[in-house]
Amino acid sequence: MAWLKDNWQGLVPWLMFIVIYIATFKLAWKKLADLVVSNATRRHGVFSWRFWWQFVEYRLILLAPYIPFLVFRESMPTTVTKIIFWWVILMLVMGILRFVKTERLTKILWWVYGYMYDGLLNFYPYRNLVNNVVDLMEVEDGHKVLEVGCGTGNVMQSLLDRADIIVVGVDSSKSMIRQAQRKLHHSLQTNKSSLIGSDALVYMKSLPSQSFDRISMVNFLYAAQNRLEIWAECLRIIKPEGKIVVTTSTEGGSRPIIQEHLRNASWVQLVSLRLIGVVIIDFFISELAKAGPFEFPTQDVLLAEVRECGGIYSKVSRVYGGAENGVNIIFSVIAEDELKF
Repeated sequence: MAWLKDNWQGLVPWLMFIVIYIATFKLAWKKLADLVVSNATRRHGVFSWRFWWQFVEYRLILLAPYIPFLVFRESMPTTVTKIIFWWVILMLVMGILRFVKTERLTKILWWVYGYMYDGLLNFYPYRNLVNNVVDLMEVEDGHKVLEVGCGTGNVMQSLLDRADIIVVGVDSSKSMIRQAQRKLHHSLQTNKSSLIGSDALVYMKSLPSQSFDRISMVNFLYAAQNRLEIWAECLRIIKPEGKIVVTTSTEGGSRPIIQEHLRNASWVQLVSLRLIGVVIIDFFISELAKAGPFEFPTQDVLLAEVRECGGIYSKVSRVYGGAENGVNIIFSVIAEDELKF
C-alpha cells in the first residue's frame, strides 16, 4: 500500500488509457470500416477530401487513449514517454501507408485471410456448411471434381475422405493455395488432387467442355466480378448428368452464425486468435459489400442468373446460421441439356 501511495500518479495515465481505449474501441472500428469502404470507391478514395476528413477523425479517436500520457508526462519516466511518442508516430505513418496503395486493398485482404481462414475449423457453422456442401455433391468413386475458389482446401479434403476421386482446386490467393498445399500434401503426391494458383474464370476458360463430374463453389460468388460468365463456364465444363453445388452469402452479419455455434458447440471454441481474425476480416468484407468490391446477391438474383445461363436449380435452402436465419444460400444446379439424357 505504501508503494501505491507513493507512485499513484504514475499509474493514473495507464488506468485512464485503459478506460478511454475501451470507451472508444467500438467507435474506432466503425470509423475504420468507413475508411475501408471509402478507400474502395473511386468517388471517395484517397484523392477526395471526404476520405481524409474521415482519416483525421479516425486517427483522433485512436490518439484519444494516449492523451493521459501527455497530461501526466512529468510523472512518467522519460524513456517510457519517448517510446509512447514514437509509437504514436509509427501508428500515424503506417495508417497513411495502409490507404495509399488503394489498388492492392482486396489482394491484401485475401492474403491475410489465407493465414487466418482455418480458424473456422473450430467453428460449428462452418464445419456444418462444409458437410452440407459435400453431402449435396454426392460424389462417387471415379468422379473428377473441380473446387472453384478452393481456399485452404477444406472442402477438397472432405471430398477426398468421402470417395476415391480426383479433385482439382483453383484459387487466386497465394496464401490460400500455400495452406492448401500443406493440408493436401499426401493427395498431391499421389495425384488424387491438384492445386491451381490462378483466376478461376481464366482457368475454366482454358478447360475443354464436359471436363468434370462435379463442381463446387463455396463462398466464391460474392467476390466474382462477372457471375454470368462463371455460370456459363461451369455449365460448359460440367459433364452430362453432372452437378454443380453452390453456397454463397446473400447478406452480411455474424449474429446468426454465432448463435448457431452456441446452440451446437462450446463458447470456448470461439476463443481462437485465427477465428477472431476471420471475424474481423469478414466484418470488412461485409462493409466492402456495401461499396462494390464485393456483392451479396439476393437469392432471387442468384437463381435468376442460373436460369439465364441455362441451368436448372434445386434443393434450395439456407445455411451458415441455421435453416431459417442463415446468411448463406445453398443449392445444386444441373445443365438444362441434362434433362434430355
